Amino acid sequence: MRPPVRIRSVGTKVTEAQFTELEERAHSAGLTFSEWARNELLREHRDADRVLFELLLAELIATRTILLNLTFSIAQNTPMNADALRDLLAKADECKVQRALETIQRANISTAQHTANIHRKEAI
Repeated sequence: MRPPVRIRSVGTKVTEAQFTELEERAHSAGLTFSEWARNELLREHRDADRVLFELLLAELIATRTILLNLTFSIAQNTPMNADALRDLLAKADECKVQRALETIQRANISTAQHTANIHRKEAI
């Protein structure tokens, strides 16, 4: 599948010194000036999306932890008292970000392996 055709452009005026600095940054990144500039223009938006995704996943994982523990407690016919519930909430909050990042890392590794398998099959 071919990448989408780029038909729009973005331009701005900079000083000679600024242009030199930008070229040096592109060169040090190992990219053409256009590739580097495009990446930089879109980076902040991608970073914000990534942070929002990580936050939402962390909250979802904490909610799942709480729900599963409460369900297990009810199934065992051992209702939680206020202290146990506070401890559960604190534990869910304490580990939610780390668990979200681990989940994302596992998904990235799985996706990379899947992509590598597809490329191997295409090469055969």
